[in-house]
Amino acid sequence: MKKDEAEEAVRFFCTKWAEERGLPHQPDDPSFSDFFSWLQEKSPGHLRFRTTTSVRDDVERWFTSEFKQGWRY
Repeated sequence: MKKDEAEEAVRFFCTKWAEERGLPHQPDDPSFSDFFSWLQEKSPGHLRFRTTTSVRDDVERWFTSEFKQGWRY
């Protein structure tokens, strides 16, 4: 899978994850580790892409962006 395809899917899955938990799209304290575990179970193929950093770091960056939590880092 290409990285840009994975990014698009991960951003989509952020919304699905929040909906499944009954969370607003921008919860105050989203749990990246919960999301990452959920994604590993639901769609592990979207975690298989080439990157210069690490897959987990890229996914966390996209997650943080989707939930507008960049100020935390």
